[in-house]
Amino acid sequence: SSGINAESQSVERKHELRKEWSDTVTNKNPGGNLLFYQVFSNYRRMLKAIIKAAKRSHYCNEILNNCENSKKTWQIINELRGKKKRQTKPPFIIDNQRIVDRRTIANGFNAWFVSIAPKLNETLNDLSHGM
Repeated sequence: SSGINAESQSVERKHELRKEWSDTVTNKNPGGNLLFYQVFSNYRRMLKAIIKAAKRSHYCNEILNNCENSKKTWQIINELRGKKKRQTKPPFIIDNQRIVDRRTIANGFNAWFVSIAPKLNETLNDLSHGM
């Protein structure tokens, strides 16, 4: 918890340094104060490296702590790969029912798309007979 607090304070400091530098950017001086930029840039680079190392350490520990549990290990690996199980957002309404099941939503879309062609044909027939 203290690591997260320190990290958020560091990110806040990075934002402060960026603001200090960006406040010096003008039309006459589009690069702003170079010293401020250098301080901001170096801080950002170090912070990025620290966060990357902390993430690596966290995930290594997670895998080591769950090496006996292959399901949990694969969840961690997939999380690292960006393959989290997604929650359905937003809920869909099909036939006045709130639906959150992904398969039901997919089937609802399929039924809707399949119904387009017959409706279109019917409309075109009505138009051609009306002429």
